[in-house]
Amino acid sequence: MMLLFSHFAQATSLVPTVLGNSTVGTQVVFIPTAALAEAVDMSEYTAGNRQALEGLGFAVVELELSTATPSEVEQAITQADALFIDGGNTFYLLQELKRTGAYELIKNHIHAGKLYMGNSAGSIITAPDIGYCAAMEHMDSNKLNGSVDACGLGAVDFYPVPHVGNPMFDEAVHTIIAGYTDRLSLLPLTDQQAVHIHEGIATTLTAQ
Repeated sequence: MMLLFSHFAQATSLVPTVLGNSTVGTQVVFIPTAALAEAVDMSEYTAGNRQALEGLGFAVVELELSTATPSEVEQAITQADALFIDGGNTFYLLQELKRTGAYELIKNHIHAGKLYMGNSAGSIITAPDIGYCAAMEHMDSNKLNGSVDACGLGAVDFYPVPHVGNPMFDEAVHTIIAGYTDRLSLLPLTDQQAVHIHEGIATTLTAQ
């Protein structure tokens, strides 16, 4: 099962709608890595999302890919009941997922049915390829090690477009939709929406 968010803090209420009380005591690995490559400090953003998970009853285990060893990555992902990948720079996130071995681990665990929750960049990486979202990214970040392999997790057959209607992302969203609507199966999401994927069926939900 998967839940893909545009802005988790604005759609948190959708989690109990889908999962009920099963979140209580569920161990979730929280990966905030994407935020490290943004041009602004996102520590409050990631802290807020972690607190929102804790407020839902999740037992949160943070995994920072940029500093974790491969064995720490494998242990954290394997032992967790669920995965939550937070927002930030999608290309840096994918780079670190592949560098640490988390990429293949996460693909395998999604395939095995482990709950995956993605937020913004964490949603985009589930697409077959992330190249379409370049207009939304800080592509000159010094955290990027040259050209990043844009092959996504391929866990869904569509391409999430987060932050529709958010003034901060209007230009980027317009560029993506104008450039790729005829070529890709785009799935635009407002910050109050999430996509629930269960048994191959994707349903867009909106928080009230």
